[in-house]
Amino acid sequence: MKRIGKFLGEFHGKTAVDRIDDAKLRDYIPWRRDYYHRMPPEQRPQNHALNPAEKTLEGDSVFMMSVLKWANQRSYRGDKPMPKYRYKANRTVSRPHFSRSDLAKLLWTLRERIGQTVHAPWRYIRSLIGSTLGRSRE
Repeated sequence: MKRIGKFLGEFHGKTAVDRIDDAKLRDYIPWRRDYYHRMPPEQRPQNHALNPAEKTLEGDSVFMMSVLKWANQRSYRGDKPMPKYRYKANRTVSRPHFSRSDLAKLLWTLRERIGQTVHAPWRYIRSLIGSTLGRSRE
């Protein structure tokens, strides 16, 4: 809650709630993506993420819409229509699946490292993993 309030408060500033529209909500996403890029590195918080996650941006958008809905229910927005903009996170796969050649190289490396292991219990466990991974699907 504090994190969202920090960014939303800094972005919207003293803007009246009835002046927040689709354009203002759309402008938030690029502003938020560039937030830490604009800040000098020595002023950035210790646990900052230089590029916010897509789900973070989507969560911020949902939170803004819930605040606007709350303000609309209490007539703080007057007769202004509710904004329709909502940011949707990309639903892309972050890493492609292993190709057959990648999997073969992984199994080859695993089997090679089994022989290099000097600690007997580790060698036994690695050989079990290697034999399990090497099986074809039945």
